[in-house]
Amino acid sequence: MIEDFVSPLARQDVTALSQVDFAPFPLDEPLIALRRRMHGALASVADRLPAPWASEARATFVAYCGGEEDFYRLFYAPCWSFLHWIAAAYPISADLLQTAERCQSLALFWHLWDDHLSDRQLPLTMMRLQLRSLVREEWRQDALKLCQAAGVSESMVDQIEQDYLVSVDGYGRRCDLESYARHAICQGAIWTLAPLCLDRLYQTHLADIVGEFCVAWRLIDDIQDVVADIASGQANAVWHALSPAERAVLGEMTEEDLIGLVWSSGAVGRVAALAHKAVSRAAALAAEDDLFGYSAELRAGAASLVGMA
Repeated sequence: MIEDFVSPLARQDVTALSQVDFAPFPLDEPLIALRRRMHGALASVADRLPAPWASEARATFVAYCGGEEDFYRLFYAPCWSFLHWIAAAYPISADLLQTAERCQSLALFWHLWDDHLSDRQLPLTMMRLQLRSLVREEWRQDALKLCQAAGVSESMVDQIEQDYLVSVDGYGRRCDLESYARHAICQGAIWTLAPLCLDRLYQTHLADIVGEFCVAWRLIDDIQDVVADIASGQANAVWHALSPAERAVLGEMTEEDLIGLVWSSGAVGRVAALAHKAVSRAAALAAEDDLFGYSAELRAGAASLVGMA
């Protein structure tokens, strides 16, 4: 029941690593209004569930984000704010923009929901499974509408969904740090469908920008979660940045020693530098598209990563 709900995003451990993060992304009133419209779109999909489940789903969205009807505050702005920047710079119909907003809101939710269900951070219930199925169904409908409007083959919807689904189990240990990082683009594939269709209409690079931001977010998340990931045997970005000799002794270390090693070895700095490089590429593409506000937003968030190497 919702009374017993604890958000999986509530951190129990706070370390120097868990506090490595992007700098705040600047938000003005139009961006906050967009974020709230996206929450409304998600809630309207949940309302298709049986009434008791719809109420529980809506309450869960609010509990996730700390008691407000603002679910998308959980997501860094660059993975959804492109909707505002493209509408400010290019002529886009209200209907097309609404479809793109809903499509992106569902893609972001779907990814988070899958992550927490598959990691068992959220116990499985019939409501949660039905909500997941419903969100996927509605995302596909919106994705097909966008493809039709943009002249993109409808097969792209199946391809992007497949790329997402087969990527979520990770990339394993037999790759280098750069290859591991780039795999995040596949893991965020469903976040790029709406941007891809807008790219086709306006000759922009939104899908590439969102993809680069997926890379950066994956790397920052891996720094924050390195203690838990290594304890569970996951080869995350920081693991890939360590030498074979350093990896060999991880299992013998206390948490304090592990944190000391990943800092002193330069592994955290190398991962942070790679994240900064990805966001910088995204910002350059946004500027190339004359989306200067979007470019400035990306550069502002990356400022905290400068000098960590």
